[in-house]
Amino acid sequence: MKKARTVVTVMIVLAAVLLGLHPCRPKYRYDVWKDSHEVYGDAEYQLMTDPDHSYSLYNHAISHTMLNDVEQYQNLGKFAYFYGKSPASWMEKAGLFAILNAETNALQYVLDEDSAPSVQREQMEEFVGKYCSDRAVTITSLSELSDEEQSILLQLRDKE
Repeated sequence: MKKARTVVTVMIVLAAVLLGLHPCRPKYRYDVWKDSHEVYGDAEYQLMTDPDHSYSLYNHAISHTMLNDVEQYQNLGKFAYFYGKSPASWMEKAGLFAILNAETNALQYVLDEDSAPSVQREQMEEFVGKYCSDRAVTITSLSELSDEEQSILLQLRDKE
């Protein structure tokens, strides 16, 4: 009887260890790294923690940062809203909004016309053409969005 209890105890401990080694995480199409702060959809897009403790929105499918210095973000259902800096130009860091549909991986860049000079739109179009021609990435103006979307994005910008 004592032997049977010992065997059962050992099996329970072994099962607990094995379950602990295999975390119950969802299977993603793309790897989730230790620097991932938020994961969206199939993990194609991840909000990454940078070495300086800021965030950047990264696309794992094309291995490229899509939004630098994310200052504010908000997750609302299947959509995530961001305010950060343009990845198109390292010299001129213009403010840029982004809306991500986590179900479809569609990313919409929305220029912050208050901080983006007209040349910034040209740089963003060149960036999207160069890196994202096969991705669902578009560039829009704030005025093309619904009042609710405009309100969410402007609140993010004004939180800084």
